[in-house]
Amino acid sequence: MRKLVNYILDLASAKGVDCDVYGEDSAGIEIEMHRGNAESVEKYRERGVGIRLVKENSVGYAFTSDLSFISLDKMFEEASVIAKNSTPFGEDILAEKQVSDSAENLSQPDFPRDSIDKRIEDVRQMEESVFDYSSSVVNTEGTGYSETNSIITIGSSRGFIREEKRGNCSTFISAISERSGELRSGWYWGQGARPGDIDFVSVGKKAAERSVNLLGSRKIPGGRYPVVFDQMAFIDMLGFLEETLSAEMVLKGMSCLSGKLNKIVAPEFLSLVDDPDLKGGCFNSLFDDEGVSRRRFELIKSGVLKGYLHTVMTSRKMNISPAGNAFRSSFKSVPRPGVTNFYIEPGDKNPDDILSELSEGLYVQDIMGMHMADSISGDFSVGVNGYYIKSGAVQCPVCEMTVSGNILDSLSGIVHIANDLVFMGSLGSPSVLVDGLSVSGE
Repeated sequence: MRKLVNYILDLASAKGVDCDVYGEDSAGIEIEMHRGNAESVEKYRERGVGIRLVKENSVGYAFTSDLSFISLDKMFEEASVIAKNSTPFGEDILAEKQVSDSAENLSQPDFPRDSIDKRIEDVRQMEESVFDYSSSVVNTEGTGYSETNSIITIGSSRGFIREEKRGNCSTFISAISERSGELRSGWYWGQGARPGDIDFVSVGKKAAERSVNLLGSRKIPGGRYPVVFDQMAFIDMLGFLEETLSAEMVLKGMSCLSGKLNKIVAPEFLSLVDDPDLKGGCFNSLFDDEGVSRRRFELIKSGVLKGYLHTVMTSRKMNISPAGNAFRSSFKSVPRPGVTNFYIEPGDKNPDDILSELSEGLYVQDIMGMHMADSISGDFSVGVNGYYIKSGAVQCPVCEMTVSGNILDSLSGIVHIANDLVFMGSLGSPSVLVDGLSVSGE
């Protein structure tokens, strides 16, 4: 891939234009299973490059998965034509010269080291553990496994090429339980930098437990309650918060965090971090998808908003140094602000102790509809499943209720942060207790 990136950079030099080139060489497997049968097993390899070409401050973007030199020439010309016919950008979008990183053994990405049969057996054991948990479990849905290993190569006419390996794997399962005609589902997720980091059986048991424990659900009277969100539930909230922390959204006036820089937005004991060098992190990397060096970044430090997620262009618009937050979903996409290992730093309190101190409230384990929240106002209204807590103990499971609030009020209303940090994808959260949310029930 480095040879191809250099070829495109030579074209740019000959034409007297600026550009950056993003090359990706990925390999992996995808497995879907139901009732012990591997319904889909795919081993894939995908390679491609994308170019952002800058001509007289106008930008053209093009990509190709055909890596012949003829196709690369056509891609370059396509980007040139698009740039010629595009409206000029107000800011320079390309990163300045970066330190080049050398890495060994980058001839091709690693294919799964274990056989496909081993991965299939892992997923099968995960599904079996769901049924072994309880006779109330009657089915599964959404059972699968994904593994990817990539080499990312980024070159720029500004004088650098950077290259590194990235990879991770994950598994997911949803269990369905039934009792007296009542059906409830529960899901769980596991991930790791490599397959051996995942406890497949434990993932299955947790999904089954979350499903079975919801049987016998009812609704409680509406009102304002303190709400404990478990890790998976608050990760959904964190995904919405990531959106509002995007500098692109802030510059467009579409974020409720606009104008909040260096202001208190959360309690003093809360810090929100993006860490590209996290021990055991699944999305560790040396540089972002524009080639800018990454660093540990505390977006919220001791309750104070310290920064937004940036690309090179947004950082220049806000007159700050690039923070290394650019993300591309693939070589087919342009950069946008994104994260690596993005998480709320855990507290020192056991989640059971937090629940035991609750006189009355909800313990939420599932959120539905957070993607519909309003990024400008920060308002949300989501469906939830979980448990009704009274005098520090679970009274009954609850389902199909609604919790409403505002993301800024929810942040400032956090009373406790537990010590049970869990990641799902690039987002991580411990359980948290938020005081005074509106709950709609009976």
